[in-house]
Amino acid sequence: MDIDNVKIFIINLDKDVKRLTNAYEQLNKYEFKNYEKFTGIYGKQLSIDEINDNTTFIGKLLASKSMIGCGLSHIKLWEKIVNENIELSLILEDDFVFYDDFKNKLNNLLLNVPNNYDMIHLSSCIFHNKYLKLYDINDYFYKQLFILQTLSYIITLDGAKKLLKYINKVSYHIDIDISFKSILNYNHINIISVKDPLVYQTFEDSNNTDDREFPLIVNNLLIHKDLNYLYKTCLLTINIDLNFNKIIIFIIGYYMIDVAVIILVAEYIYKKNNKIFENLFILILGWITKLILF
Repeated sequence: MDIDNVKIFIINLDKDVKRLTNAYEQLNKYEFKNYEKFTGIYGKQLSIDEINDNTTFIGKLLASKSMIGCGLSHIKLWEKIVNENIELSLILEDDFVFYDDFKNKLNNLLLNVPNNYDMIHLSSCIFHNKYLKLYDINDYFYKQLFILQTLSYIITLDGAKKLLKYINKVSYHIDIDISFKSILNYNHINIISVKDPLVYQTFEDSNNTDDREFPLIVNNLLIHKDLNYLYKTCLLTINIDLNFNKIIIFIIGYYMIDVAVIILVAEYIYKKNNKIFENLFILILGWITKLILF
């Protein structure tokens, strides 16, 4: 199988024109022709009825709108693959970057791919890599312990059918949902990963993360992109999206509200951020919680 014969889809929101341009530049660099944009679903614009129709009971409790939009984008694309009977597809989220010599390396991998796979992950991260694995398959592929990215993967027609059997609504982050389903249905869904990643993620202006910067010292300490990404990624939603960043701000407000407000204003002057009022609200909420408890 040659990658030129594989259908390529780029998941992209209509608002993210710059991302799509960058994606096309990456693909044109290697003279790919068989690609098209797949319009993603912007979670923040979903109505209550649309959310209720496309989430499980757990999803209604835990999933943020960004999680739902991201998850639905992949689910709807799997449905397109099945409806159009596409045997093999490469799916890319629009913030991808190819490593050097991507095309030749991928073609070489496809010559050595094991039989009966359903999905091949082409990227890795701090918790999804060849060192955290169940076992090696051969010199090129391994069976991953966790699946923590949907940035870039090859999926077969049978793989899309199997995933839709187990995932047709959003419960949580789509990558984590795939991970659990692949573990629980180990003999039915064969998902594997490349040992040496071929694609990496820019993490710039991610639709799954919170763009707040306060407190800057924590953001600056988390110099590893994967850690900073996880720090800002939504964990669950309870009317507001909850992540580690908000938890840290709440704790700071609980213990040192006076100093925290001064730091917040100083940081805003240094680096303007449109989340200042939300950050201030979370700080005050932490302080009020302390007053109530004591």
